[in-house]
Amino acid sequence: MIRENRLSEIKYKMLSGEKVEIVCFGDSVTAGQTGTVKYSEYLQDILRRIYHNDRINLSNFGKGGQTSKVGTTVIQEKITVPNQYDLAFVMYGINDTSTAVRSYTIQEHKEYMEQCISHLIEHGIEVILMSSSITYGYEDQGMQHGGYAGFIRRRIKSMGLADVELAKKYNLMHIDMAEEINAVVNAMFYSYRDLFNDGAHFKNTGYKLIADIVAKKLDWFCFRNDRCKNQRVQLTKSIYTIHEKMDMEEDDSVTGIHFKMKKGDRLYFDFINEVYGARLELYGMKARDGAKLVVWLDENPEMVDFSGDETEAMACAYDQLGYGYHRLVIDCMEMADETYAYPNYVKLVNE
Repeated sequence: MIRENRLSEIKYKMLSGEKVEIVCFGDSVTAGQTGTVKYSEYLQDILRRIYHNDRINLSNFGKGGQTSKVGTTVIQEKITVPNQYDLAFVMYGINDTSTAVRSYTIQEHKEYMEQCISHLIEHGIEVILMSSSITYGYEDQGMQHGGYAGFIRRRIKSMGLADVELAKKYNLMHIDMAEEINAVVNAMFYSYRDLFNDGAHFKNTGYKLIADIVAKKLDWFCFRNDRCKNQRVQLTKSIYTIHEKMDMEEDDSVTGIHFKMKKGDRLYFDFINEVYGARLELYGMKARDGAKLVVWLDENPEMVDFSGDETEAMACAYDQLGYGYHRLVIDCMEMADETYAYPNYVKLVNE
């Protein structure tokens, strides 16, 4: 019998404004380095914004040098009562390959990870299993795939495949962080040099990227299993979450969202971009009685004036959107009381 995955239930709680407790277990990638921001801190901020819920809390029990075997002990010590947390992120593997600690076989890694998963599930906690993000060197510095570095990478990949088997067995969400990061680098958003301090530990840019990847994957997984699909819309290759219910409809071409606004309305348009070179465009209908909007993209305001002849025109555009989470906020500041600025729409252009 397949275990029921509870991520949709947890997403419903987040959308409903309920308290949601999330915990992170792992090694130094989870713990972060001195002077850096943990991925859990970035992720908490993103989830609170996306779901408009300041009651989403992330705790972090990561510690440098920990192996999957040590992880079984840590999880048993930290998780002692049922339903202590709603969701756990588990990412071990880097130190399972290290001869400086104790190199485990793939089977040993799998057995220890299964112990971690079983304890969490038995205590009513949903699990997201994340395979190691290690790269051991920069591709853009001509890193060779042979030798010790190549051996480590092959071992990490094999452990990731073992994690995939566990995810299937327990019906868990699985994220191969190494593959996800490589895909972002290959898409030219970043170089490895932008993300890593060394082959294993991240700069803040890298920790933010992990949070963006997790938020994207979490939303996609929940959408496939969701009870509340009316809360979000999929456009092209990016994810958009609509929070204000203001007569919105999906564009026939699946490239934009139409909406109408009246004076005093505010629209939050949260999205996670994964398309290099994407351009966000805001269109509106100009009118003689006019409308003035304040448009914010990632905290940067811009005044838009819709006064003029009754023609449709582009209000503003944002080029070369970065990877990850963005927020577009539209404030309808000035408009005749019963006048709608309609049709307005936001469109993503991928060319």
